[in-house]
Amino acid sequence: MKLDLARIFTREESVAGLEIRDDALRLFLLGADKKTLATKVAFFVEEPLGPGIIVDGTIKNPSAFGTALQNVVKKSPSRVRYVVASIPADRIYSKIFSFPKTIQGQKLEDSIKLTIGFQLPFKPDDAYLDWEKIESKDRSEIFLAAAPKPVINAYIETLNAAGLNPIAIEFHPLSFLRAAQFPVRGPVFIESTAATSSSFYVVENGALRFSRTVPAFFASGEQLNKEKRKVIDFYEAERGKIEVSFSDRDLEPVSTYNETRLKDTKGTWVVALGAALRGISPRSHDTSVSLMPVGTEDAYEYHKAIIFSQFASNLTIGISVFFSTVFALAWILTNSFQATTSRQLENLNSLPVPTDAIELETKAREINGLVQTFVEAQNNIPRLSVALKEIRSLAGTGIMVTGLNIPSVRGSLSISGIAKNRDDLDTFKRTFSGSSFLAEVRFSGTDLAQLINIPFSVSFKIANPDALYAQN
Repeated sequence: MKLDLARIFTREESVAGLEIRDDALRLFLLGADKKTLATKVAFFVEEPLGPGIIVDGTIKNPSAFGTALQNVVKKSPSRVRYVVASIPADRIYSKIFSFPKTIQGQKLEDSIKLTIGFQLPFKPDDAYLDWEKIESKDRSEIFLAAAPKPVINAYIETLNAAGLNPIAIEFHPLSFLRAAQFPVRGPVFIESTAATSSSFYVVENGALRFSRTVPAFFASGEQLNKEKRKVIDFYEAERGKIEVSFSDRDLEPVSTYNETRLKDTKGTWVVALGAALRGISPRSHDTSVSLMPVGTEDAYEYHKAIIFSQFASNLTIGISVFFSTVFALAWILTNSFQATTSRQLENLNSLPVPTDAIELETKAREINGLVQTFVEAQNNIPRLSVALKEIRSLAGTGIMVTGLNIPSVRGSLSISGIAKNRDDLDTFKRTFSGSSFLAEVRFSGTDLAQLINIPFSVSFKIANPDALYAQN
């Protein structure tokens, strides 16, 4: 079985929803119930933003924005590294394009690219854009969204600096469409008012059909109401009567997540919840619009790879430091031991020599000489037990040795005995003659007429007599 370390260290992690407004940051995380495994609200935290940090959907004060991001992360009860970021709609261009149902596949994609070149308010190369299909019976409808690269890059850079890795960037209406309850499926007009702008949206059958953002300095009071009326009149002329109109602050979360903690906040957390809902969907199934340089799945895998490479780098450095420390400690201990030993030897040399030390040294040398003489003498005595053990092993159960003559282990030896029968004697002859321990084996003649209790004698030499002597 192959062990995938990358998978171990870069396992699937929770993805939180992050709503970015011009007056606040809201972080929302969904988790699984340990008993039922049902999705539930894990936590939601908020950090206010001061004036001038986000203006018209653009980061104007990156330092203050980064500090606010760090603060909202610190408030979260569990670690968050991945987010679906939902940003204001001010700098987002969005539009629905309709094509004949017969245009599908590559032809549809080519048609979209051709249309984009004429419809975008900026050059396609200067923007991050994405599109998704909208369910329609009669036409192939495509929802397109685009945003200037500098605007998106600023969000990505600041999020990364705060330790947050965006896997998708969308804008507010796409988030609350995922999380809010709508009283009807027909056209609904929604007004969203922020500190620096006001946005008007028309949603129908779960899709964003129209979006317009008006800066606060451009329209306020009566002028803002006129802009609102223009949007409604335009849409009703194109698509039909708008059935319901209300503020995004009155949106309520879908009943599944409309728990007690959220009921009193009305629509405050709907955008963040919608982004969090996207965060729990499988990356491979996420086909929603994402205004980033890479797709949602690629962004997630990219950040996982970055985290793993950082882990591997830190691990390598840690191991190097560990072994360097061990080596340094070993070197210090060795030098310390050497210095201590040297001091002890110096101290011993400085001690006075006892008066009887010379006499004791002489006696010790005499004893050592006697021991050496004994060892040498023992080494010159052959170990006959080795030869006897070998001869005994060669004689089977049918052979009884009655005599052994060993004048010298380097000369000719002989044994005599009685074989139980002729077969035992023949077997003994073959075994004895074939032994590598013996040499020059000669059996004396026997009475062939005698079949049992046959006397025999054999002479032989030890093949390697030196093996019988003790080795130093």
